[in-house]
Amino acid sequence: MVLNSEVTCKCGIFVGHTIHDVYKGLKALQHRGQDSVGIAVKKNGHIDLIRWSGKVGDFSLESLVNILGSGELVIGHVRYNTMKIKENAGLFSGAHPRFIGGKIVDNSAMYKSHLIVRDADKAIVHNGNIPDLYLPEGKIDTDIILEEYSKKGISFILETFSASYSAAILDSKINEAIIFRDRYKMRPLWIGEKDGNILASSEDVAIWEVGGKPIREVNGGEVIHIPQRGRDFVSEQIINSKQRVCFFEGNYLQSASSSFDGRTIFSIRRNLGRQLAKEYFPEVDFVSFIPHSPEHIARGYSDERKIPLKEIFYKVASERSFLGESQSKRDISIGTNLFVLDNVNLEGKRILIFDDSLVRGTVSKDATKKLREKGVAWIGLALGTPIIGPIVNGIQRGCLWGVDIPPEDNFAIKRAGTFEKLKEETGFDDVYFISMDGLARAHGKNINEMCTYCIGGENPIEE
Repeated sequence: MVLNSEVTCKCGIFVGHTIHDVYKGLKALQHRGQDSVGIAVKKNGHIDLIRWSGKVGDFSLESLVNILGSGELVIGHVRYNTMKIKENAGLFSGAHPRFIGGKIVDNSAMYKSHLIVRDADKAIVHNGNIPDLYLPEGKIDTDIILEEYSKKGISFILETFSASYSAAILDSKINEAIIFRDRYKMRPLWIGEKDGNILASSEDVAIWEVGGKPIREVNGGEVIHIPQRGRDFVSEQIINSKQRVCFFEGNYLQSASSSFDGRTIFSIRRNLGRQLAKEYFPEVDFVSFIPHSPEHIARGYSDERKIPLKEIFYKVASERSFLGESQSKRDISIGTNLFVLDNVNLEGKRILIFDDSLVRGTVSKDATKKLREKGVAWIGLALGTPIIGPIVNGIQRGCLWGVDIPPEDNFAIKRAGTFEKLKEETGFDDVYFISMDGLARAHGKNINEMCTYCIGGENPIEE
């Protein structure tokens, strides 16, 4: 297996029929990426597109409409950079949509904040990573997908590249958008309907947000052809699905209001808390959580154990430190964004804190420091994810399929070396990780139906 030499990305995609819907849909997917945004519009047999740095709202909708005009089909993308391209990240090196043909608007490179392309032949947005694909130096997996599609068609992509991708293609020569999902269903993808037209989105929450109604998830190995107008989409099952869904989608990445593989994210996280209540039960005065995704884990635990839950932390901004493009920026994000409420009595208390996972320990270390300053007597940490980044049979684990926790990452367990040193480094009196079996039960799955490679499970990809 050759690891993608340039880009892996954990992102969000949206397909619609107006810039307004795609813009609003991408805002609802902002939690999946905060570094760059892109939109491509197909109209009159050609494709125009724009990319910009930052968040969706950093570029006005009015300006987008003026630049791109109206179109027949629109695809959009929110992206976060991953560790492999931190030094070279930018609008030209990795942002989407990727494209073939067309011309970059004169002086566009000078804008720095955005890039405009006119008259492209094809464009693609992609969520995931293809690690077992040989890439020429400087090439990006998404570019290879688009190039191979252009030469050999969409069936070749699904038959050749195993995982992971949920993607959408605009082709100036055909009157449809093509969406497709890898055979393992690693990355989420939904179709929905609004005003008699078909939409697509990484998460169903974005379909609801634009006033649409979700229809169903795209199957693994399935291609769906979305027409310019009308609800009569065409589905092709190119290759049989072999379910290995990414558990981290449910534990952290998706909105709590979304659904994934037949279950609501809200219920998955509640189940994680209930399962932790069966596995770990220290004597504490109350439980709390690191804002915001672990809230439902903490509430599930609180309900099961009948222990009070108190919110003791707050954040000034809604940004997710996990998506920070470097460790120094993650440290700054946490240090200047996570605070302890001043109107909660913590002196001498025993508190159990919940988090979805422990990756680099950035949040945990900052949280315990601030709690100690408030006089807390004992601090435990309960996690809805087993240890990320263990070494198994001499192989350093991490994600190879699109989440920013690659094997070379600075994992807390790798840095500490032992469980006792991990507690010492993070500042907790005790740390408990949910069991692998408990994780599967919370998701309502057999363990072999999920990708658990980053936490020591089997490699899900059949070579």
